[in-house]
Amino acid sequence: MNGEQKPILNYLIILLIILVFVEKSISGKLTLGNKIPSIPEEATHYSSSFELPEIEDSFFPGIQKKKDVEQLNSEKTGYHVYFLKFYGSGNRTHSKLVRVKRTLEGSLKDKVIQILDELSKGPGESELSRGAVNGFPNGLNFKKKIRFEKGIMHINLPEEFRSGNTYELMMDRLDQLTYTLFEFPEIRGIVLYENNQKISSLAGGLIPIPSVIRKKNIRKVVNIRSKQK
Repeated sequence: MNGEQKPILNYLIILLIILVFVEKSISGKLTLGNKIPSIPEEATHYSSSFELPEIEDSFFPGIQKKKDVEQLNSEKTGYHVYFLKFYGSGNRTHSKLVRVKRTLEGSLKDKVIQILDELSKGPGESELSRGAVNGFPNGLNFKKKIRFEKGIMHINLPEEFRSGNTYELMMDRLDQLTYTLFEFPEIRGIVLYENNQKISSLAGGLIPIPSVIRKKNIRKVVNIRSKQK
């Protein structure tokens, strides 16, 4: 009887050794398979004071051929500039954004500069006759040194932007500027500066400015077409 049990015992010992070996092997593979490599945290620091370099013309993502870039740079495209129109009277007076079309040409840098110039100029004669007005002060000139990086447009505003620093006026100006710039699908966020310092608030602190302004379509927008001659 003891002689019959020895082979069985040997088989059990061998089987136990095999099970232990297989368990260690599987455990090792699982450990390696589930190991998470260390990923360095991406720096997201914004300097509070720096010169804003001009944006590059070769920003187009996914475009490799030079002729494709040149074709896009020379293309004339229609965009909208946002002005204001006032409704009501007395204490019930309120503003709505007015959207008018402008034709722009060139690279993103060229188009942004053109559309900011159009925003500074204000509505044309036919648009004025239909009630469109500009919330920006006369003679306001946006600086051409702007930066476009990773979908974020960095703009250094002139000091005159704060003139008449009331809540309603600042909200109108801010909406005019941001709604106009977000016409460009490439722009996914906006950072505002004044004298190379990041703006944290407007209207004496009544309007907090986020570190990156994102697109929000929360205002009533009215379309105005120029009168045909």
